[in-house]
Formats: sequence, structure tokens, C-alpha cells
Amino acid sequence: MLVQIKKFGFKINKLEFLSMMKYAYSALNLAGHLDFIIRRDNHKIALECILKHLKEKVKNWDYIRLHPILSDSQTLKSLRDNKKYYKFDIYIRRVFFSTKIVFDSTWENYLTKLDRDFVKKINRRENKLKKIGKFEILNITRIDNIEKIYSIIVQIDKASWKDKRGISIYDKKYKNFFQALLRNLSNTDNIFIGLAQIDDKTIAYDIIFKFAHVAIDLKTSYDSNYRNYGVGNIVSFYNIKKIYELGYKEFHLLWGNIKAKSVWKPEIEQYDEVFIFNNRLKSKFLNFLYHKLLLYRIFRFINYKLFN
Repeated sequence: MLVQIKKFGFKINKLEFLSMMKYAYSALNLAGHLDFIIRRDNHKIALECILKHLKEKVKNWDYIRLHPILSDSQTLKSLRDNKKYYKFDIYIRRVFFSTKIVFDSTWENYLTKLDRDFVKKINRRENKLKKIGKFEILNITRIDNIEKIYSIIVQIDKASWKDKRGISIYDKKYKNFFQALLRNLSNTDNIFIGLAQIDDKTIAYDIIFKFAHVAIDLKTSYDSNYRNYGVGNIVSFYNIKKIYELGYKEFHLLWGNIKAKSVWKPEIEQYDEVFIFNNRLKSKFLNFLYHKLLLYRIFRFINYKLFN
């Protein structure tokens, strides 16, 4: 989408990808993990087609900002390989780290990687929950009543710490992204929801997107009244196990507190932010202002403070 913005007293034409949030720089955007949707041997062809179109058909743009993508992704490699041919200026900077679990052996072998005390604590807390009521984990792969499921998830978030100190699933910044996502994927094999219930009350959820051999943990939360029972880790444990049983090779834990996610013994991945500047005088000047004079980092910091 070509949008016109005003910076430094002159108009700039920016090619912008649709974002699920008003705050487009958020690490919660999904594009960083969707690189695998293009088959590995087709990245070069796909990118060449896009860049050729930008060069020959859409000539009046100044810059593109890609959502953060894997530092070693095929898209980024192809972009570097083609930039000289298309005469675009490219600026790349490291922005954050993410985590993923790789299933390269048996489930039992994965369990041996986890701290024994951590696994014992999960079992202990699960047994405590079973003493106060009927505790169970529900796995939903097909959503018959999306509004009912979404309503249950919202109620959990309202009772969670995210309602006051975090970003809840119904936050205005998401612009109904998750509701639309669940609605559109409800009858596909691409969505998986894990719910923790005690008696008839749902106390935790975990929304997972899956495609090809990869599963991605999109959003998770729990009722703060059950915080001391570690219900968040319990539902995560069973969901990770279920994803393994379904035959997926990778489980992405997404961004957030890397130290907190380290209990799952994940691999750490690096993500880069990418700018593509057109071969025009105004575009080159903008590149100089943004990155040589570091004005972009200043704008990004201001945006972060405004929307968080």
C-alpha cells in the first residue's frame, strides 16, 4: 500500500505492508515468522518479481520498511544478492532476539534437556489443581463457535495481569486482529488452541498458528487467581507436547522475556529490521537523515513511548 507521509518539511511516498497494530514497529507483528511460507527454493524468484515490479511499475516510492525478519532468512539473503542489480540502497539493523524449540529427536529426549526440578514443579502444581477440582487440558483444532471461544479468551485476559500491566488480546492496538484471525482460520488446519479448565471454568489459553512444519505461539495468558499454580507453564507444557505429537519440527515461542522462556531450552534467533530506499535523490537524502544522523531511532523511541 502506497501512503504519503510528511517528514522534514517534504512529502515522502512510503510503501507500507498491512500491520495488525497501529504501532507498526511492535515486535508482535507476525511477518518476522512468516518467511517460511515461501518455499525455500522460490525465495529468489519471488523477491526478484517484487523488486522488478517496484523498479518498473511503481516508480514514485521513496522507501519500504519490512517488518523484522530472521537475520539468516532466505528473503534477506536474496535481498542482499539483488540490491546491486536493482540499484536500491538497503539498510539493515539488528532489533531483537526470539526463541524456538527444535524437535530433532524423541519427546523423551527433549524432556532430558529440561531442568528436572522444572518438570517436577509442573507435575506438583498440576496435582495441586486436581485437588481443588476437575482439571483438564482441552485441545481445539477446529472452531465451531468462534464468538464463544473468543469471548472465553477475553474473559481470561480480563482476569490476567495483562489487563492492567500488559497488552490484552482485546487491546485497541491489535485492531481486532486476533478475532479476525480466529474467524478466518476457524475451519482450517492452521490454528490450534489449548485451554486449561478447572471444573467448568477456563483459566488459561494458548493460541498457536501452524503451517508446514512450523508452529508459532501467538498469544497466551492465564487467570491471575491461579498464578501460584503455574497454570501458564502447565498449559504451555501440554501444548508443546501436542505440537510434537502432531509431527511439527519447530515450535516458536515468539518474542518477550528471553530469560523466562529459557526454561524450555530453546534456540535463540536474531531478527533484523530492513529498509529499502529507492534510487532517487529524495530517497537517498532520507536514508542519510534516518540512519546516518540516527533520526529514525529517535522517532522509533518516541513511537514506543506513545503507544506503550
